[in-house]
Amino acid sequence: MKIIAYGIRDDEKPYLEEWVKDNKIEVKAVSELLDSNTIEQAKGYD
Repeated sequence: MKIIAYGIRDDEKPYLEEWVKDNKIEVKAVSELLDSNTIEQAKGYD
């Protein structure tokens, strides 16, 4: 599974990285929120 996570803050990154490691899932974390300008980043993700 390949996930993109929008709106991730710096203080959330360590928890996300731990979750990724525990679940062996590829996650791309971006600070931008999901909207019509950032939707293209989601191409190729589940």
